[in-house]
Amino acid sequence: MKIPEAKMFFSPYCVDDQHFSSQAERLDKEECRRKLGISPETLCLLFSGKMIPRKNPEIVAKAVERLSEHHDLALILLGDGP
Repeated sequence: MKIPEAKMFFSPYCVDDQHFSSQAERLDKEECRRKLGISPETLCLLFSGKMIPRKNPEIVAKAVERLSEHHDLALILLGDGP
C-alpha cells in the first residue's frame, strides 16, 4: 500500500520497536527488579523522556510520591538532559 506524499511528514523522533522487542526477549524481568531493588509486588512506573522543564518529569515524581502513600510504587526515570 502506497501512502500519498501529501500525507507524509517529517518525524525525527521515531522509535524502532523491533529493537525494543528483541531487548525484551533477552531480559529477565525478575532479575531487573532485583538489580534495582524493586520487589515483585511493587508496581513500577516508567517516565521515559528528556529531563527538561517542558517534559516536566518533576510532576510525575510528585504524583508518584502522593500515590505511594496508598500504594506500593516505584518510579523509574529514563532519559537525558541538563
